[in-house]
Amino acid sequence: MQPDKKIPHHTRMPTDNPITLLDPLHEQLVKNRRARRIAQLITQLLPTHAATLLDVGAGDGAIAAAVARSRPGLTVQGVDVLVRPDAAIPVQQFDGNSLPYTDSAFDCVLLIDVLHHTADPARLLQECARVSKHSIILKDHYSRCWLDKKILRFMDLVGNIRFGVHVPSNYLSPHQWRHHFNILGLHPARTIEQLALYPRWADWLFGARLHFITRLEKKPPTMIHETWHEGLPCCDRTWEDAYARFETPEEEIAKFTRRFRRLGVPAWPREAAIVDLFCGRGNALVALERMGFTNLTGVDLSPHLLEQYRGPARLILGDCRDLRFAPGSIDYFTVQGGLHHLPRIPEDLEQCLAAIHRCLKPEGRLLIVEPWQTPFLRLVHAISENPVARRFSGKIAALHTMIRAERDTYTRWLDSSRIILERVKTLFHPHIELFTLGKWMGVYSRR
Repeated sequence: MQPDKKIPHHTRMPTDNPITLLDPLHEQLVKNRRARRIAQLITQLLPTHAATLLDVGAGDGAIAAAVARSRPGLTVQGVDVLVRPDAAIPVQQFDGNSLPYTDSAFDCVLLIDVLHHTADPARLLQECARVSKHSIILKDHYSRCWLDKKILRFMDLVGNIRFGVHVPSNYLSPHQWRHHFNILGLHPARTIEQLALYPRWADWLFGARLHFITRLEKKPPTMIHETWHEGLPCCDRTWEDAYARFETPEEEIAKFTRRFRRLGVPAWPREAAIVDLFCGRGNALVALERMGFTNLTGVDLSPHLLEQYRGPARLILGDCRDLRFAPGSIDYFTVQGGLHHLPRIPEDLEQCLAAIHRCLKPEGRLLIVEPWQTPFLRLVHAISENPVARRFSGKIAALHTMIRAERDTYTRWLDSSRIILERVKTLFHPHIELFTLGKWMGVYSRR
């Protein structure tokens, strides 16, 4: 029960399908009501300053035309792969990937049930961000489980099969949507999840938690304050997509916060100089900010990851094996899940530990959290190898994909526990040291 406005795929679907028998019911009960309601929601979300609107995948243009009628002075333009001669707004043809407009050409861009019809939603969303000055209004679906996907596919077929529109069923979970927004520097300024698109008797099945509409604002670019080394690309796309399914940014921040509390971080002075190594997207920095720490620095070798951070911390593009802080200048170093990505053990680990030791104040501390080969972790690995477990748990499936994507460095790290601890304790004295639930967690001082 989808609207008749999609980016059609070049591959056409047959229309002599039994599902087309539902067309009259769809037309009478769903299509017009749904279009009116979505137009109302767009009008609510559309910034008051917006004078130009681009409707990507405009279809018949009915929704954008309704928005224009409610906002006098708003200029609307549509684009689609196939241009309908009866479109209610001007529509220009495009290839489905690259928008034929200059950067920041429109105040706002509209995407209504379009991205799940593309092979690469992030690519088209990035194009929309490029041509938008300020914001994107996105209406699409949440798919949290296999049943959601079945329902959404049925809805798509009913709404589109008579037009021969390809239905690839590329539905994303809330985690995946948040991941794409974060990667592209888009902030959900307002999100509505109870859309009331259908009659009440149908909304419990076809509405409810399956739909959302959001206004995405373009974030200002993150500033990298200092560059020590040439950056490296990161990360493997398969690993990135799996991580987005495994854990949301807020879940990761909450995880880091729990670890910090367990390791005594709340007792540290709030003005202490703290450096988070292998900081990635900076969610550990966010956790520290929320705990009240004010003198924070993150170091990572990936500009792609650093650009996803939003906050007051100082960012350095650099190799954690070659730290260039003044000797004895840092109160605390933290590292969570970075050391096990080092390609050479023990050589790279020795370089990294020596650099930390050199830069740490005599009374300073090093906090480490890394995966560790415990009975619990062996059990988790065994479960992740089970295809039935992967089918019923998205987290287990995502973990399995992540392990496969980084198997060489991950396995090398887990198999080197003795030599890792020897190298650490050559330079550092343990104050807290825990090996539990598949993690090595410790706080160390200089020897």
